Amino acid sequence: MSAKYMLLQSLLKEQSQTTAVLKFFVTTQGNMVCLKGNMPNAETFTFFIMDAEGNWDLCTLSSNKVQESTMPTWNTPFQVLLCQQESPCFYGSSKQEGYNKAFYQTFLEKLEVVESEGLFTEGNTEELIDEIIEAYDEVDQKQKKYATQTFFQEVLPSLTTLFQTCPRDELLEDMVLHSKWVRAYQKNDCLLVGIIYKDNQPKYVSLGKPVMDVRHYQKEFNQSYVFVLNKKQPLYFGYELLFLDAMSGKPVCPLKSA
Repeated sequence: MSAKYMLLQSLLKEQSQTTAVLKFFVTTQGNMVCLKGNMPNAETFTFFIMDAEGNWDLCTLSSNKVQESTMPTWNTPFQVLLCQQESPCFYGSSKQEGYNKAFYQTFLEKLEVVESEGLFTEGNTEELIDEIIEAYDEVDQKQKKYATQTFFQEVLPSLTTLFQTCPRDELLEDMVLHSKWVRAYQKNDCLLVGIIYKDNQPKYVSLGKPVMDVRHYQKEFNQSYVFVLNKKQPLYFGYELLFLDAMSGKPVCPLKSA
């Protein structure tokens, strides 16, 4: 296990007697960061780090609590910022660069992106999403039922409610022809729900998740999932999507034929 330390500079006069040290270390579980110093243990900070290659991470830190970071490496030069209530408190740089408003503005922009991912839709979508996933999980046990009712017909009530109450995902609609997409939220996780049409008829139902920065992306699912990258986005947005046949509910990879 390798470790690096960074002594942060206080940005507020009343905190001039307070010291903050960041400890970065790598384990088999990933890259970790820990905040140490003489600040109260109950005090929490928003931690922002960005390296020279544009990789960044943003999370909540409190004294002596270890947090996992999505930063791919600590080897490149990087800048860090600790804030409370969006107010900068401590700053540090591996190149000993000075703090400036431009870097703080970058932090606010990244914070806005992260917070936008946490918006909740109206109503309780968890039960609706569970119904779709349950129908998918039990598809093999329901073949007799599908002889008279398709997978799409079975989940249509849940889909209808989701599409009436959840925000549209216009990026995916632009990327996938003849499709409609919404973003639903289940237990604070964003879930993408889509319908892909062929000849004006539902051809596929899709479930998936957005990937905020594909440079930090690690494949989590099996081969039934398709990864879609939107290179036009400055933060390298991507999507991991599972496509289900609208008739049977079985997973397919339809992008070449849809």
